[in-house]
Amino acid sequence: MQTAPPPFPDAPGLTAAAADRWRRGRGWRRFESRWTAVLPLAIVVMASTADGTCRTPADCAADHWQETVAALLLIVEVMVLLARARRGVLLVAVAGALLWLLPGALPNEPTRLASLVAHGLLAAALVRAGMIRRRSRQGLDVLMGPPVAYPWPAAGASFPGGGAVRPLVRRGLAGLLIAASVLLVALGAIDRHDAGVRAAAATQVEGTVLAIDRGSAEVAFRLPDGGPARTTRLEIRWADSPEAGDHLPLLADGRGFVEVLGDTPDITGWLSAATVSGTMGILLAASAAGAVRRHRGFSGPAAPAMRVLVQPDSAGDLLVFPVDGGPAGPALWRLRLREASRWRAPDEGGPRWLPERSARGGREEPPGSPRSIPPEAAAAALDRAEQSVPALLYRGPDGPHAQLVVLRPPAPDADWLAVVAHERPAAPKPRRRGRRFREEELAVPAQAAALLAEAPDGPPEPARRIGMPPFLRYTAGPLAALLLAGCVHSLAGAGWLRSLVQPLFIGIAAFVTLVGAGTWQIGMDRDGLSVASLLRVRRFHWSEINAAAVQRGRLTVQCVDGRQVHLDTWPARVLGRRFGGPDTPLAVAGTITVLAHRPRRRPAEAMSGPPIGVPHVLINRTALACYLLFVLGRFLLR
Repeated sequence: MQTAPPPFPDAPGLTAAAADRWRRGRGWRRFESRWTAVLPLAIVVMASTADGTCRTPADCAADHWQETVAALLLIVEVMVLLARARRGVLLVAVAGALLWLLPGALPNEPTRLASLVAHGLLAAALVRAGMIRRRSRQGLDVLMGPPVAYPWPAAGASFPGGGAVRPLVRRGLAGLLIAASVLLVALGAIDRHDAGVRAAAATQVEGTVLAIDRGSAEVAFRLPDGGPARTTRLEIRWADSPEAGDHLPLLADGRGFVEVLGDTPDITGWLSAATVSGTMGILLAASAAGAVRRHRGFSGPAAPAMRVLVQPDSAGDLLVFPVDGGPAGPALWRLRLREASRWRAPDEGGPRWLPERSARGGREEPPGSPRSIPPEAAAAALDRAEQSVPALLYRGPDGPHAQLVVLRPPAPDADWLAVVAHERPAAPKPRRRGRRFREEELAVPAQAAALLAEAPDGPPEPARRIGMPPFLRYTAGPLAALLLAGCVHSLAGAGWLRSLVQPLFIGIAAFVTLVGAGTWQIGMDRDGLSVASLLRVRRFHWSEINAAAVQRGRLTVQCVDGRQVHLDTWPARVLGRRFGGPDTPLAVAGTITVLAHRPRRRPAEAMSGPPIGVPHVLINRTALACYLLFVLGRFLLR
């Protein structure tokens, strides 16, 4: 039963003329994107490729505080530009000035000049973008006029949304990160002090280079007390790398401390980690303060508003159009949704605004979209996805408070929604690959509807299993783990980044992509559908299956409750002979859809033989665990 609409105030409409004035300044807004973080990264690349390395240990031990300041300043600049801080232009200007005024910050004059010009141009572009943004905001303020009442005071209620928990979490994380930053600085200072004390108490000895291996040298030396010869591995940080057989003056204390004479420990790593941690903490604290400021605007009874047209986009956000232009032209901006409230009648009492609770791991669903759509309703849902609906937009973009849009989605019997959106307008996303791929939740049942319409009725299907060849399922995991381990052993360098972080992230991603595409298996019998992917086996009763389709190179099985299982099918193009006839991914998707919606076609017998996923899922888990142990063991035992 449809709930009566809530009471709405009257507000002026966003006209096409005002929309044209907004569009004229949109080009400069691109300079406020995260792509501006490429500038400091380019400065880092130019500085690293220049010949600015120290030649000898004594040169490396010299005081290079200006280079350290430059590195830390560029780290902060990258993070602030990625966070799109409103006053990031101040940091850009300060960074450009300091990198020019400190003569030792960058290695040579061309790099210093390029940094000055690039920072100056970016700062000027950001200042111009800020001026246009404020001018556009003033035009919207004039258009909206005096404040109008929020929808909940008219219904005798207060703002139904929340916003107090997340700022508390962010404040806690910000405090922890800032404390960690202080701790890292202290640990770096302690490390350097301890190294100086041990170097002062050590004895000078002569070492002989035995071998050179990727930035490190294996050196043999003998202590003055006449003991046996000892070997150690030292990091070579200077440009004049020694060769096997060369002699190096060393300092050794007989208790594990060995370093090249004249060298001092470099605490730039400690300071860099402290800078990253402290900057993240400050940004999180600013984000928490911004969240409180955004929701503070909803505590009052009224706010400026205007009438607009909105349309859901492919990501579930809302595109804004003028009321007299419609969606025929390009959208003005995109509303990034934060939280929503529904106007509905609960079990007791009359209708009121109730906060929307997300059902997918804390992520908000597109307004008004169901969790899954039956194939027979997919075509109508796709048509509705193209429709625009009138809405009331409070506050507007680029203001100090969050935007609020009140609308009723085009779905049948949909509830009225009050959606809180970010105060910054986002650029509309281009449509991807046409209308049928606008929503994954709609595209899968839409394709399944076409398969159902073409599938003839017939006898029950036999119980069977479909998947990659057994040899590939059993060997893909171990072979991939061995190949990745060989690459790590041959290519990984020194340091925690190249010997731990890169092998873990790149290796796990490669293992999941390659092995997951080559080891999947599907079983269909009277009890339902079994799907064995990379590391787990999932079983669904036929009543839980909504549709299946091949979309974007993947076989997608969609459940009634909105869950989806994706299986990469690109190996099927390589193994075309193996996947012929009824075993092609498209035919498998059609069979799954037919069995889910036509009980007479379901198998009458249970699956024979070993269960689905045995033993290749266990083999994949073991192979991945062995690779992780190899990477961690190699890093800890070096």
